[in-house]
Amino acid sequence: MIREDRLELVSDKLYINKVEAFVEQICDAYNIYNDYYGNILMSVIEAYTNAVQHGNKFEKDKKVTIRFESQATGLAFYVEDQGEGFNIETVPDPTDVNTNGKEGKGIFTIRALADNVEFINNGNTVKMTYLISSINREMSEKRADLYHSYINQGVKNNAHSN
Repeated sequence: MIREDRLELVSDKLYINKVEAFVEQICDAYNIYNDYYGNILMSVIEAYTNAVQHGNKFEKDKKVTIRFESQATGLAFYVEDQGEGFNIETVPDPTDVNTNGKEGKGIFTIRALADNVEFINNGNTVKMTYLISSINREMSEKRADLYHSYINQGVKNNAHSN
């Protein structure tokens, strides 16, 4: 399993394919093929795009770093830019009828797709966490059913042998 990994890119949206490959490699290592793969991919790409556009303002001399950590509670992705930062409280809610609906869509999307989102370092880093308990829930349930079936079968076999 990949415990930690890191990808550093020039501030350019042309590198989205490298972001996709990075996420795919990690999801493959953790057997994440269900809806969570799409959630992780879309939120990390959105965070990368925001970092390039709003954080680094397309300045090619600035970098965007994407970091992955396997944590006890789940999988965490960090996207960090070298911009001036921002106050998350000032970002408009795109669902508010009093706004134009264009600003804040990226952060809204990230929050909708990740289990937990934190803005760190004056907004220069977004941490997106995906809880292990909700990853591959179907697989976990199948394994639990298989285990219970095995245990029940063992109990029946022991009862017959006595």
